[in-house]
Amino acid sequence: MINSHIVKGLTRQIFLFLPHQKIDMHPLPIFSNLSNSARWFILIGLLIFGSIFSVLLAYLIIYIVFGVNTLQGTSLLDNIQYIRTMQIFNQVGIFILPPVLFAIFTETRPVTYLGFTRVPLNNIVIIAFLILCVSPIVNQLMVWNEAMYLPAQLEGLENWMKASEESANAITEKMLSYTDSGSFAINIFMMAFLPALGEELLFRATAIRLFNRTFKNIHVSVWVSAILFSAFHLQFYGFLPRMFLGLVFGYLFIWSGSIWIPFIAHLVNNGVVIVVSWLYAAGYINQSADDFGNTDSIIIKIASIIITSTVLFYAYKSRKRDLTS
Repeated sequence: MINSHIVKGLTRQIFLFLPHQKIDMHPLPIFSNLSNSARWFILIGLLIFGSIFSVLLAYLIIYIVFGVNTLQGTSLLDNIQYIRTMQIFNQVGIFILPPVLFAIFTETRPVTYLGFTRVPLNNIVIIAFLILCVSPIVNQLMVWNEAMYLPAQLEGLENWMKASEESANAITEKMLSYTDSGSFAINIFMMAFLPALGEELLFRATAIRLFNRTFKNIHVSVWVSAILFSAFHLQFYGFLPRMFLGLVFGYLFIWSGSIWIPFIAHLVNNGVVIVVSWLYAAGYINQSADDFGNTDSIIIKIASIIITSTVLFYAYKSRKRDLTS
């Protein structure tokens, strides 16, 4: 039989997580007073569960809505309905569900733990401006990254990395090739909103805190989280620019104490690519997303570095607290 105390505790934790509930008491979570190793074990377990659950649920939805012929297609990656369904369910199951459940199960105040705190509107505008100005830096890092190659002894690994990169790019290009308004809205939700929310919850709100418990150094924690964030995408020829963005998002999180700040930054970063790609595919502009922000002007690159450094310094000086727990 299920222990009634566990059921009651879980119910109270779920109600506590809901933002519209006003509860004065803060009951202990189901898994309280755990070691950091045990916390990692729970998070990894939730990630595995979320991955399996999301794939199975996606297949079920595809089968019910689109029919068995979709699943029996010769090339599922050519089916946009399949790609979209798997993408949405994977984002929720792998990135959003695990950190939310982890916070509910381990923290007395899960909403606060995940960083859902209010931020001034002007800060949001500043962060959106920062991400637009950081493009020349990101593109320069991309150029350096693409120029890297592995020794001859690691040719097999390099070929695998290239194949993974080409596969990921092919899927992205297919999703961005549709120019109707419905596809544009789906792409904003699927490729901008969900990744921004889920990846910030997992890599910033959760991973940085757990790494800080391990290393007792917030800067090491931000760097390790940024490296994992970049590696998780399995796009190795974009590793450096994505790691750099992970560092920016991480420091914005620990200095603001709010998940909304890196979420907005992440959302704008992804959203700009989708908007530019849509405008280019529809024939409204002549510049593709790959060329957006590219420049040979040293003045623009220096200006990008100065503006980025100034905004980050402002975020540091106005920080409310460091995440030391």
